[in-house]
Amino acid sequence: MADPLRPLSTRQLLIRTFRLYRQNFNLFIGVSIIGPATLLMYLLLRVHGPLAPVRPQSAVASMVVAILIGVTIMVVGLTISLAATVKTVAALHLGRQMRLSEAYRACKGSFWRRTGILISVFIRAFLGGVLFIFAGMFALGLAAALGYNSRVEAGTIGFVCGGIALVVAILASIGIYVRFSLAVPACVVENIGRTLALRRSAFLTEGARGRVAAVFSVFMILSFVMNFVIGESTMLLRGHGIALQIANATAGFIAASLIAPVGTISMSLVYYDERVRKEAFDLQPAMAVLAEHAVATQIGSR
Repeated sequence: MADPLRPLSTRQLLIRTFRLYRQNFNLFIGVSIIGPATLLMYLLLRVHGPLAPVRPQSAVASMVVAILIGVTIMVVGLTISLAATVKTVAALHLGRQMRLSEAYRACKGSFWRRTGILISVFIRAFLGGVLFIFAGMFALGLAAALGYNSRVEAGTIGFVCGGIALVVAILASIGIYVRFSLAVPACVVENIGRTLALRRSAFLTEGARGRVAAVFSVFMILSFVMNFVIGESTMLLRGHGIALQIANATAGFIAASLIAPVGTISMSLVYYDERVRKEAFDLQPAMAVLAEHAVATQIGSR
């Protein structure tokens, strides 16, 4: 039976997130596993494969390439997982069964728009953080120019300026992510382009960014705890080198696979909830269209 759509408190939203996850564990694991699986494959190739650094001198260049490839993989995986989760949540809300193949088939058609959204958000968050780091460096240089030349004073000023700049950079990046966190669900449900989806997310999160940040914080804490708990198991292994790196990568894959659905489900529910709150919009027809499209896609593929 469908759950009535009504404004939810942060507590109710989290309860519904975990309830949906628990009741449809295998489905959401399957929907969210693409990102962690591709990242695991990449890490294994980095450990012992064609992507492994050949010479120690290439470590810096290799690290830069690794970061770029890793970000690309995460963007692609998150793009697919978010879209499939939004459609799965819509179908389950209406009391309809959703198969894994249906969830993936239903998110065809807007891949590049969704990818563009995530890349835009990443660039904005990265640039926002970098600007504050440069501001801290400028403050340090200005202090030195004003005559703070002793090692103790310079060290203290550098520590304070660097610490403040780093904290503000992290907060700025999180703030940008929160502002545009509902852009992908808006793109999927409303079938709109990148620019309009970003604007829709800014509108829907206005006045509710503290709540979105709280949901995001719960996800991050759970991720940290899960990575710590599962990662500790690798400490039981004897030896070092390739075997330990493979074990660490596998532990990270397991932790990410278990926690990723919490983030995608919660963001989907936040999107639907904010539309109910701000637009008093009856989402039943929109969600029904998503679920019916998934069924029609499955029938058409037979």
